[in-house]
Amino acid sequence: LEALVLQQSLTALEVLKKEQVDRDQAEQARQSRLMEAVSRTVHRDLPLQLNQMLRKELGYVVPHVSAAVEAVVPRLEGILQSAVSQALHQELAQALAGVETGRLLAGAFHST
Repeated sequence: LEALVLQQSLTALEVLKKEQVDRDQAEQARQSRLMEAVSRTVHRDLPLQLNQMLRKELGYVVPHVSAAVEAVVPRLEGILQSAVSQALHQELAQALAGVETGRLLAGAFHST
């Protein structure tokens, strides 16, 4: 009777071990599928979603930015043209004043 109980206990223990191995394998397979899904999402789905979202947002923003640039460029063009013109006139005036001063000094040295 003891041998029969011992044999049944060993058989039950083997069955429990086999069930544990099966559960572990099933858990590993589930984790593997989960990791594949996460990897697929990160490498394929997420970039596609970001791309679609950015295109949509840029579609809203670009016309406004373009209008703002078109409004600012003529103003900047006028300001730059005025500033360059004024700086050029000042430099020319200084250069011409230097030429006149040089002529006067050269004449003063030649008359001596």
